[in-house]
Amino acid sequence: MQRKNRSLACHARLFVALPVPAHWGEEIMKETQRLKGALGGEVLRWVPMANWHITLKFFGAVESDLVLDLSHRLARVCLQHRPIELSLARVGFFGSSGNAEILWVGVGGELDALSALSAEIGRECASFAERPDPFAFHPHITLARGRGLDPSDRVVLKNSSPAPLASRFESVVLFRSELSNQGSTYAQIQSFQLGGE
Repeated sequence: MQRKNRSLACHARLFVALPVPAHWGEEIMKETQRLKGALGGEVLRWVPMANWHITLKFFGAVESDLVLDLSHRLARVCLQHRPIELSLARVGFFGSSGNAEILWVGVGGELDALSALSAEIGRECASFAERPDPFAFHPHITLARGRGLDPSDRVVLKNSSPAPLASRFESVVLFRSELSNQGSTYAQIQSFQLGGE
């Protein structure tokens, strides 16, 4: 069990994710530029391309001396799962009118395999998480955050979709999230190969 009375300086904010491949990034950027013009840049805070990823499990603050144990656990889990084929899907959003909203692009393909990987990481690494995740797994790439999209914006989003480019994911990455006045930056700690072919 983690010791909750340790200083936050002894913790790292960690999550496990699939990095966005370069050809996906180029296609998403084209769609993002179109949406910026259609939605109005003042409504949303756009996530930089360097921060695009598909989160599999967010751990929150993990004690620094437990990171190696977490890495060993993740390595064992990933070897039990084969590489996964995914494709880009439609643009969507979380939230409702007047509330905080997240604009995202979804993924298609082998979603059952992706969900199984996320679920096993959650089960096998539950003791490292700061708190249980209250949300069901919904794989996506966050593009922007903001408040109060109006009805015309929602019509734009319903008709938005990047080209359904495919990619094979053969590894997952443990990231560290670093907060600053300029926002979050993500640093890769370790990559874990998927096995189980």
